[in-house]
Amino acid sequence: MKTMKILMAAATILIAGAIFHSCQKETMQPVKEQGTMVVKDVPNPGVMPLCDEGCLEDGPFYLITTSFTRQWGPLAQFPGYYKNNKKIVVSTWNDAEYFYVQTNVFGYQYDQKKVDGIWTLLDPTYNNYPFETVIITLNGTVYTYSMDNSETPDIVETATEYIQAFPLPEGWEACTEMVYTVRAEGDGQPVWLGTASTPAFFTYELYDYCSCENWQTETAFGGETEGGGNAWWFYYDGVGAEIIWAGQTIEVGTVEFVNGELVITLTGGWELQDVWDAVKVFGYNENPPAVKPNPGQNQNDLLYQSNSLNIEDIFGYDYYVIHLDVRKCID
Repeated sequence: MKTMKILMAAATILIAGAIFHSCQKETMQPVKEQGTMVVKDVPNPGVMPLCDEGCLEDGPFYLITTSFTRQWGPLAQFPGYYKNNKKIVVSTWNDAEYFYVQTNVFGYQYDQKKVDGIWTLLDPTYNNYPFETVIITLNGTVYTYSMDNSETPDIVETATEYIQAFPLPEGWEACTEMVYTVRAEGDGQPVWLGTASTPAFFTYELYDYCSCENWQTETAFGGETEGGGNAWWFYYDGVGAEIIWAGQTIEVGTVEFVNGELVITLTGGWELQDVWDAVKVFGYNENPPAVKPNPGQNQNDLLYQSNSLNIEDIFGYDYYVIHLDVRKCID
């Protein structure tokens, strides 16, 4: 059994009605309210922006929809409990090239047993029902995908997870709608998005990368203690959270050590400039430097030079000079 297959090749296109009857297809309407938007694996968990406000730079953003629970084999002694229970969970998202549809099947089983002469309902066991075929209807076209490998006719291959990538439509932009439904077949009765009586369509609105024509760029330093010399700069003593100052007077975030890791947090729309060494960190013991350091002249004190906002293995110095190159879109 294969538990997962990912295909990015061209889909096998079936005429509408090969899987769903044509009369069904005509009556099914796109619905948005049945989906639940959630965010996973993004910098700001719990925040789901509108399609015309969110950026792929901050994604991906996932629309997760769940089917009804298909039940069969009722228990004779416990009406309402079934030997077989399964559902599918479908996750959809996009990047700059593809729209992804991920199908997962989940299953559980109830059983009954006589204990000391009394019928007892046993705790459910969880065992997913692998599927043999996934049928995806996307923007009016029906696609079918078999988990079985034609080169091994003596083995019926199945999966409990499947991801299909569809090239984005020509001329797509932010908020282009991808209207879809999914059906899984094999190993028991089929199950689909929607209710037991009516399949349902869901709408995912695409996200695009954000662009900016006019950037405000600034030099910034993390810390709240002013440094010496003719040029302005600040340094950080490594204790607690302190402000990041850009252009000497603009508050753009904070720096602090968290479990030995230097965490740089930019706020208010500020981000690192698109250069390889937008972050430079110098470390000092006993006394901070008399004037602002720079990488070319203070290589011995340079602890880090790259572009990460989370930096490990530099904890333990008395003073830090955290030099950042930042920007903010002002369109």
